Amino acid sequence: ETEIKQNYRERAKLLHPDRNPGENALENFQKLSVAYDVLKDETGEFVFGLINPEEEGVIPEKTAAIAVDCADAGRMGEYAALFEKCAFRFVIDHHKTNAGFGDISFIRPYPATAQLIMELADELGAYLDANTAKCLYVAFLTDTGRFAYSGVTEQTMRAAGRLYGFGIDTADIARQLFSVRTLSKTKLLGRALELLETAFDGRACMIFMNREQYAPFDTEDCDNDGIVNYALDVKGCEIAVFAHEREKGLTKVSLRSAGRADVSRIAQAFGGGGHTLAAGCCIEGNFENVPSELMRRIKAALEELPEESGGA
Repeated sequence: ETEIKQNYRERAKLLHPDRNPGENALENFQKLSVAYDVLKDETGEFVFGLINPEEEGVIPEKTAAIAVDCADAGRMGEYAALFEKCAFRFVIDHHKTNAGFGDISFIRPYPATAQLIMELADELGAYLDANTAKCLYVAFLTDTGRFAYSGVTEQTMRAAGRLYGFGIDTADIARQLFSVRTLSKTKLLGRALELLETAFDGRACMIFMNREQYAPFDTEDCDNDGIVNYALDVKGCEIAVFAHEREKGLTKVSLRSAGRADVSRIAQAFGGGGHTLAAGCCIEGNFENVPSELMRRIKAALEELPEESGGA
């Protein structure tokens, strides 16, 4: 408790309205007080893990919730309503479209949320073990596309490099994440590629799957992760789309850019968000209308791009 109290006093001095006046000064100071009340409570037991959506009515009074790598509350799905009911809400995220939906939001446009978590761990003097290092390395790989995305910096590589010191099997982690897939997922990928189409002289590559096309595959929602990247790999593609009808009246959309177009703007037009080169959204309404709505936005995005200068 001594460490918690010391940190609280230091932060309280910085955020006190008398020393740090501003429009939200009092609100921020009160939020800090709520966080301190939660952390100093020795009468309750700290339990870490996901809140069960079925237990919505029995959330402990002083529950603190942390949302990680979510551009907005909607990305938490069924957990969003539970998050809002918690006494203290903390957001850790790296998406540029995140406006901050927690009582405290730690948002920096790093290539990977894992980089933020390691920064926080260093600041708090937290101890990392091999299991934590493995989880962080997975987060680095998935957020940075195996360190291939353009936003990766020297600082990102140095942070990830520290995790090697914990003896984690980086080769096996990469294989399990990117090479090993179930038979159902493999068949889903094959069907998706059969449906791949191009538009605007090959500058846009799209895969649209309705419920009837998607249903035969015994897959979970996460099994379609990465399918959009196969569309992006087509030569000449600037913007790639994978859209599948998750349920009647709701279509999940993944967007990718080859480097010049900002697909987060397309996602934001439909209430989603993300990064410049990778974004997503969910579109409500008839699935038959989704392709035309998306193509209109994609066309506008492509028309805004400057012409590429040709070589002599």
